[in-house]
Formats: sequence, structure tokens, C-alpha cells
Amino acid sequence: MNTRVQTEEVFWRIVRCPKCKHPLTRAPTRVICSRCKMRYFLTGGILHLAKSKHLSREVKDQEAHFDAYAHNGKQSYDEYEKTAFWTGVDRDTFTHWLSLTPAGSVVLDVGCAQGRSAYPFIRRGVRVVGYDVSLKCVEKAKDRCQPDARMTHVPYFFVGDASNFCFCDASFDVVVLHGVLHHLPRPAHICKEIARVLKPGGLFLGLENNKTPLRFLFDVLQNIMPQWDEKAGEEPLISRQMITRWFDGTCVSLETRTRVFVPPHTINVFPLRIAHWILEVTDRVFAHIPIVRSCGGLIEIIGRKKDTP
Repeated sequence: MNTRVQTEEVFWRIVRCPKCKHPLTRAPTRVICSRCKMRYFLTGGILHLAKSKHLSREVKDQEAHFDAYAHNGKQSYDEYEKTAFWTGVDRDTFTHWLSLTPAGSVVLDVGCAQGRSAYPFIRRGVRVVGYDVSLKCVEKAKDRCQPDARMTHVPYFFVGDASNFCFCDASFDVVVLHGVLHHLPRPAHICKEIARVLKPGGLFLGLENNKTPLRFLFDVLQNIMPQWDEKAGEEPLISRQMITRWFDGTCVSLETRTRVFVPPHTINVFPLRIAHWILEVTDRVFAHIPIVRSCGGLIEIIGRKKDTP
């Protein structure tokens, strides 16, 4: 018989006030900061740590975009996730990331959307704390990850600003940003915060749009046949050099590889099985060709924090 461990217990030990970074005190319908007395509310079982008056214009734009994308007659986030292209990319990504994640880890899923990146970890029995600025996305994540008989660790989702890491130092074994960093303001600051909240020996797992000379081909195809609606931040494309610079001085060592050498516009024409085969084979082939292997459409980032500072 499984004993479910409420990740909420872990969350309340490590969460801090987004404004002043001091501990929070719980009440039935609200949470109060012990120092600045800022109040945050619990509605429908969801904690709201993102106050509109404290959000930057860029973050408010992202909130509006993903609220609209959560329920959209043209293409919802669920439909976007289920395209042949993204199901293939996600399958390979999470298979790799789960193989790197130690048993018993506590994972922070930054910009969790509707549970897309949290769900594979939760199903594997990993504790996940996830947050997103979009209430509608968080509601969908919570519904998607409802406890079932196979779930040993119940996740905790809340509404928060992904550019504000409201946690103690060294709180998480793994920090995940799955296609999130390119949406956020001040990416260099965010990388420093990732390093801060990672435990010694902890792991950063990221997937972003790669800055490559071939990107213009994707942009041309998107103008002709849009596959999704993108709302990028100040750095829509990220290179190895950029991510290395942003993590400089953090005690986090980085490994990167680029993936996806066939545009989604082509992949999405095929049935799932064939689309996944094309992605797998082309990734394997182009990974061994000098120069070309750095030109994949996505860059995968694996960061490891030193065991001792």
C-alpha cells in the first residue's frame, strides 16, 4: 500500500515572501508574511503569490498570453503539446531527464504551464513543486495531476511570478525550465536564482530555442504556416555562449547539445510513429556532423551544481 507524501509539507518549509523573502504564516484562506505583513490569498485550494501590482509589464504580458492559451478555440496549450512534433520532442526530453533525476528528489518546475513538464516526474514518483503566473494554467495543472492509486507523491502547484524565486537557498534537488527561460525578463538574474535554490550537487534541466544561423528558415515557415502562437521575452533565442555567461560565477557547470534538425512544419505532416522516428534518426545523424550539430532548433541544457561551494 502506497503512503502518499504531500509535497505541500516540503513547500511550506522552504517558501518565502516574494516581496521581502521572509517566512510566511498560514491561515485558512490567506497567507501573511511574518515581516512585511503582505497578504496572499488561497482560492480554490490554490495559493496566489503573484500580485498584479508587483509584476513587471513583461510578466503581465506573459500572464495574459498563457491565460488565453490555456483555453483557446484556435489552439489550446493542450492541443499544442499533443502535436506530433512536441510529443516526439517531449518523449525524448523527459526520458533523458528522468534518467538523470535521483530517486527521492524534490523538483521545482518553473513556469509549469498546465502540468506538461511536471507530469512525467510526478508519474515517476518524484516530488514536484510547480508554479506559473497564469492561474488558468495552474488550475489545469492541478486537475491534470490529481492523485491516483499509482501516485506516491502529491504535487503542489501555486500561482507565482516565474522570474521571482521565492524560496530558501539550497531548497531543490532539481530545477526544471522547459521552454520557459526565453519567455522571461532578466534571464541572467534567473540563472543566478536557479543556482541559488539548487542544493549542492543539484541538477538544472532546461530546453530552449537555439540561436542558430538557420533559425531564419523556421521564421519563414512560421510566417507561411504558423504552428503555434509564440510570445517570447527579451531573449527569444539562446546560445551556449549566452547560457554560459549567465551562469558564470554560480558553481554550476554546464553541458549543452542541440536537437531537432527538421522543422515542425514537416514533422507535423506525418502520423505520430513516423514523426517520432524522423526526429530520433535525424537527431542521431546530425549529432555526429561537425558544425551542423550545433545548429539544431532547440538547445538542451544540463547544469550541475558543485557538491561544495
